Amino acid sequence: MADLNVKEMKLTKSMANFLYNDVTPHYIIFSKKMKKAHCTHCDSDVEVDFNIANHNKETKCPKCKAKALWKAEHYIRYGFEDNGCGIFYTKEDDCIVVHHFDIKKCYDRFGKVTFYNSKEALREYFNKNGWVKGFDNTWDCGWKKLNIREYDNMKGLAGEPCYHINFRWQYINTYTKNIGKAIVGTPWEHSCLDKIYKLKDNHHYWDVPKVFLRDYLINPLAEYLYKVGFYTLCEHMVFNGSIPCNHKEKSLMNILCVNKEQWKELLKNGNPDLDELKKRQRMTQYGFNEQEFEIFHKYFEDDTRYYRLNSRTSYDELKPLYRKTLYQLDKYAINEKDFEIGEYIDYLDMSDKLGDDLNSTFILFPKDFKKAHKEMVRRWNEKKQQIAIEQAKKRNEEYAKMRDKYIKSFAFEENNYKIIVPNGCDDICKEGQNLHHCVGTYVDKVCKGISIILFVRDVANLAKSFYTLELQGDRMIQCRGKNNTDMTPEVKNFIFNFAKQKHLIATMNMGGVAI
Repeated sequence: MADLNVKEMKLTKSMANFLYNDVTPHYIIFSKKMKKAHCTHCDSDVEVDFNIANHNKETKCPKCKAKALWKAEHYIRYGFEDNGCGIFYTKEDDCIVVHHFDIKKCYDRFGKVTFYNSKEALREYFNKNGWVKGFDNTWDCGWKKLNIREYDNMKGLAGEPCYHINFRWQYINTYTKNIGKAIVGTPWEHSCLDKIYKLKDNHHYWDVPKVFLRDYLINPLAEYLYKVGFYTLCEHMVFNGSIPCNHKEKSLMNILCVNKEQWKELLKNGNPDLDELKKRQRMTQYGFNEQEFEIFHKYFEDDTRYYRLNSRTSYDELKPLYRKTLYQLDKYAINEKDFEIGEYIDYLDMSDKLGDDLNSTFILFPKDFKKAHKEMVRRWNEKKQQIAIEQAKKRNEEYAKMRDKYIKSFAFEENNYKIIVPNGCDDICKEGQNLHHCVGTYVDKVCKGISIILFVRDVANLAKSFYTLELQGDRMIQCRGKNNTDMTPEVKNFIFNFAKQKHLIATMNMGGVAI
């Protein structure tokens, strides 16, 4: 510790009490058999209703009113321990210093503290440039300067700094009484950090120091939200990571992606939550009024379903249709027997792909929906079959252009085996079905010239599928038999001689033979 000149933090009486009382949970240890209960917060026996006492469920101490967890004495016969972290903010020069204290607290079976220890385990420094430096105080080696590495295994945020310490804390709490004083004269002086912490009854949030202090320097959105009175959104952003917004905008109204009308409604509501914000954002995007949004919310689970109604046309062109569709849809759904929104959207999706006029009420709201849906499915299946036939025809035409070249290039017969070029794409698909492997999925690659598929046949039965060979350029990729079996020694020798004569290279999948 002396080598790094890291001075020990002096705790006030209030801070020490915070570490002892407010980091780890409080418990009411009870025994129904002995008709006894003990609160670990006020360290006294209390009278409780044993009928409602339930192990590990939340409650309140009837004496000190502290939040606590029930603990049944017979479940903790040998006692138990808690580990936690207490966080303090202080100021040093132009930096905010965040101190993390390790707490260990052990209890006996009756809730009496048998061991308690606290020690500063981590110290981080933040200034206008973000995270500056940190020190880790291990139990056995003392203070060590932290190694910063890529932040790839915590929260999945690649590219962020990660602190080389053991994240072992079960409970985390933050001391808030001196935060206002600690941020004076720093870039976070007007950040409302002290007030933001007070939005929560419990401050068990490890990410707040490094995430909030870093993000605030990029965009002080949390401060704006707090100052305008949007406390719930501010709390959600700080403690849950983000809210849907556009950080590139300048005014808070534009950052929250709402128009003037919806902005006034947010202000009127006083303290909107996340659902209210999303509602106002959708109303801005679609141009809904309150009634239209209620219909929208009633029938559509998410925006994706609504977009599918009219995927071919731009939003601006469809604004009138949106409103017309919503009002009529509500009336139609009420009157139509066994109406299901999922089937209705599928119906409109198929109608859209078939090129029907979605401005027509005849298409949008058929008299007998079940019958209309059945007919639409029939039409769509016919369309898909037609498309499949056209695609197969196109693939065969493309393959026919290459087949003659393949016959000249790869004709080969030796001993009992022969190389055969497929007649068309259908032959390749049938080969996969006969041999129970996936060569049928290679048709598109074959038609694009990426892969070449050849059949290996026994001359005694040329019509029977035997082995399938894949080439890519001058490389032999694989040769597989039924159920993807490897080549027999006889087939491997045949393929070896074929590759040698045609100047091909065998890959590792071919047994590692370079030719």
